Amino acid sequence: YFKHIKNQFKLGDSYYLNIQVNSSKHGDLLVNGNQISDSLYNGKFFKEIPLPIEVKPNPLYNPIVLINGNLIKNNNQLFSSIKDTILNSKSDSLEINIDYKYTGDSKWSNKIIINEVGGIGDNKINNWIELYSPVHKSINLENWKLILPNGEILHLNKELKSLEVINFSNNQLSNEVNQSIYLIDNENKFVDSMSWENNFSKDPFFIERATPLSKKSLIKNGTGSPNNFNPQHLIQIEKKKSELLEKVLAAFFFLLILFIKFKK
Repeated sequence: YFKHIKNQFKLGDSYYLNIQVNSSKHGDLLVNGNQISDSLYNGKFFKEIPLPIEVKPNPLYNPIVLINGNLIKNNNQLFSSIKDTILNSKSDSLEINIDYKYTGDSKWSNKIIINEVGGIGDNKINNWIELYSPVHKSINLENWKLILPNGEILHLNKELKSLEVINFSNNQLSNEVNQSIYLIDNENKFVDSMSWENNFSKDPFFIERATPLSKKSLIKNGTGSPNNFNPQHLIQIEKKKSELLEKVLAAFFFLLILFIKFKK
């Protein structure tokens, strides 16, 4: 069959292509526009016919591609695809090795969270994301990023005190199945994420944390409550204040007892 095509179209030399993908669940491989799901791929192609190859990583992963041992760079763009076209290969055999490198966990994990996402499912309402700091400390978000479900990267560059709402200029969030938002710090490491599945209601909806540090998110109909603490957050805040007051009083009475003993 291959020889017949070569004679029919008067094509020249051919080459063998062997591709090995490590951790294929972390990205997609497209050869000539066709998605390859196997971790091993073998094919035979004509050298004079362009063969486009694209490696598309999932969010939080950067692709590492080697062709016959040579590293292919992706222009240092965060979590971006690597595209290349094989044409007039000098070799009769090409070995491509693909791997994905996890960006890593941030030191800010559990210190800054995506607390609420709103304005979803209604084109008349702008989308927004609410960030929350359980440590109640002013944090500079310069060079921090949000990765949106469509792959777009939103740069923050602002100060976070306790609650901060990021409004979108247009509607970039939808009620499609399995949507996720990722928060990345200034070292491109993973801080937090929030995911949701399809909401079959026609009304706009929002997602909020069940409790401040809970991994569980609740989907509710409505426009949400930007810049307001969730009810459970208020309970947790008052609890922390009470615990802090108890510690301060305990320390005070301990020092008072030591002072009285020292005076005696």
